[in-house]
Amino acid sequence: MVPLLGLVQASAVGALDPVSKMMLAGAVVCAVLLFWILKSTFSAPVSRSTLRRLQTYVDREENLSPLERLVERAEADTAASRRGRGQRSGDLLPTVTKWLGNSRIRFLNSLSADLARIGSNWRASEILYMGIFLGLLVFLLVGVLLKRAVLGLGLGAVMFLVPVTWVRMQAKRWTARFETQLADTLLLMSNAMSAGYGFQQAMAMVAREGQPPMSDEFTKMNQEVALGVTANDALSHMSERVENADFTLAVTAIQISNEVGGELAPILRTISETIRERVRIRGEIRILTTQGRVTGLGLTALPIFMFFLLNAATSPDPATHERYASPLFNGKVYPYGPKLVVTGVIMQIIGYFFISRIINIEV
Repeated sequence: MVPLLGLVQASAVGALDPVSKMMLAGAVVCAVLLFWILKSTFSAPVSRSTLRRLQTYVDREENLSPLERLVERAEADTAASRRGRGQRSGDLLPTVTKWLGNSRIRFLNSLSADLARIGSNWRASEILYMGIFLGLLVFLLVGVLLKRAVLGLGLGAVMFLVPVTWVRMQAKRWTARFETQLADTLLLMSNAMSAGYGFQQAMAMVAREGQPPMSDEFTKMNQEVALGVTANDALSHMSERVENADFTLAVTAIQISNEVGGELAPILRTISETIRERVRIRGEIRILTTQGRVTGLGLTALPIFMFFLLNAATSPDPATHERYASPLFNGKVYPYGPKLVVTGVIMQIIGYFFISRIINIEV
């Protein structure tokens, strides 16, 4: 922050060369453009012609049957709750968003699924926009203005991955909460059915008395059933959304029971006990592999930490004004320096990958 303020002050007094001034102006433009993208995306207005077209559907309620009126009111309540969380009514680049939504790129499809799973109003294209502009902004500030091209490129790549990493972390937290509630939910449904409730009533009770995210997912499933979707299809849709192996097992058992008949409550109780045992075993494995995870992180971070520590602790050479790490990045004078850096990074990645595979035990 201090070098950046110094550059801004220097540019104010005309101390920077024209190229640096141009790059600084480009960085400011990128920041303004990023702010405009977010503002435009969040506050896209609805035109009056659109409101007039929607007025026909607003006046339909008086011609609906009581059941249809209840369904539409439930949909309106759901839409209102989403708008309360900041739902947008438009997109800045709809063509790009449509292309990304129809693409077969696994990364983009997985990102869209994670955003839908956590109930976020962001789109995959907007996460991509943010990552690109953050990466370009950091590269312009560090790589061009401060003339640290390698450092700027690395920080730009890191900033590009920050929004995606945030989405992944939120999705993992959502999955962890869902897995924690799954066994209790199946046991609750089993007890309700043993007490005389039907399967639909048990699902409605989970949606009404459960905790998010389980209650949210069962609410969506009950809304699909109310709109005419069969219970088996609604369960399949929910299984596709949550992407959880334990819940997929429970859905398969429920669907088989619905097709061939039989008492469902004992089956749900058995699945609940199995899931509890698997969660317990996973916790024990996580405790036993803690040393391996810490070792992997330590061995990966130690060379990077020592590099910055030695480079900061040593003073530049009085004759050449080179710092401790200069031979690693000066390819003209030291041809093997950049090659050693690339080789070291690749070996670190391979080592961390092998350690992660060793401690990753599936249950």
